[in-house]
Amino acid sequence: MHKFPFICMVAALGLLPGSVIHGSSQVVGWGFDASGEATGTAASPTNQMASGVVRLAGEGLTNIVGIAAGYEQSLALSKDGTVIGWGRNDCGQATGRKGGQNGIVTINGVVLSNVIAISSGFLHSLALLNNGTVAAWGNQATVPEGLSNVVAISAGWDHSLALKKDGTVVSWPIQLREGLSNIVAIGASSIMNGEDVVAKADGTLIMCNNGPGGSRSIKGISNVVAVAVGSHVLALTREGTVFEIDCPPVENRRSDVAWLHEGLTNVVAIAAGRSRCLALRGDGTVVVVFGEGFPSFLNPPGDLKNVIGIAAGGMFCLALEKEGP
Repeated sequence: MHKFPFICMVAALGLLPGSVIHGSSQVVGWGFDASGEATGTAASPTNQMASGVVRLAGEGLTNIVGIAAGYEQSLALSKDGTVIGWGRNDCGQATGRKGGQNGIVTINGVVLSNVIAISSGFLHSLALLNNGTVAAWGNQATVPEGLSNVVAISAGWDHSLALKKDGTVVSWPIQLREGLSNIVAIGASSIMNGEDVVAKADGTLIMCNNGPGGSRSIKGISNVVAVAVGSHVLALTREGTVFEIDCPPVENRRSDVAWLHEGLTNVVAIAAGRSRCLALRGDGTVVVVFGEGFPSFLNPPGDLKNVIGIAAGGMFCLALEKEGP
C-alpha cells in the first residue's frame, strides 16, 4: 500500500500519522454534552455544556489508539481492536445496541473486533477491519455486498464512503453520480444535502454530489494528502498547510477555489464538524480553523497538550491526549 491511503486510514483512526503510543493516553471532550457525547456523562438539563476527560461509569478510557465523533455520539478504538461507544444511542449508533449503557460495540450480540479504523456520521457508525472489510451499525447498518480491499472509510449524514486499495470509491446507499479513480483520501459530508470531497493521487481536490452539478475540481490547491468535511471543507497538504473550501460560499468567496488558512503551518491532522473545524500541529497543540463565531465553550480547553488525535462532531469535539513519555 502506498503512503497516501495509509495517511487517509490513519486520519479515519483519529491518530496523528506516525504516532505510536508507548505510554498512557486519555480522551478529552468538550462542547455540547446533552447525551454525554463529549465527556461520557450527560450534562444537566440546565447546563448542557461540559469539558473534561471522558469517563464511562466513572472510569477513564485506557489503551485507546483512535477516536471518532459523530453527530451526538462518539467512538474510541482500543489497542486490542475493539471499539467503545458513548453518547446518543437511540438507533444503536454508539454501541450497536439501541439505548442502554455506553460500552463495547457489539453487532448482533457479537463483540466487534479486529478493527483498524473508525468513523461516525449522523445516526450510524463504521469500522474498517484488518481484512479490508467494513462493519456498520446504527441507522445505516448495511454494507454493500462483497465490499472488500478497503483502506479508508468515512461516515456522512445519511451515507457512507469507502476507499478501496485500487483507488476507487464506493458510496452507499446512494452512489456518487460519477465514477472516481486514483483516489487517495475521502470525506463524506456530515450535513444534509452536502457535498463529499476526495483527493486524487496527483494531489488535486474534487467536490462530489448527486445533483445537477455532478463533480467539480477545486482550484488553487495541490499536494493534498487528507480531507475533512463539516460546516466547511478542509484539505491538508504535504507541506503541512491547511486550505478551506466554503460550501456554500461566504464572504464573497467562490466555492470552487481553495483558500489558504494564513499563518497555520506544521499541521499533521485535520477534523471538521458542524460547529468547529480543527487542526492538529506537530507540537501537539490544537488550533480552531473555523468556528470562532460560535460560543466559546466549543473552543479547546486551555490546558490541552500533547495531543496526537482529534475529532469534531455535531456540537462537540474530542482529542486523544498522550500522558507521560
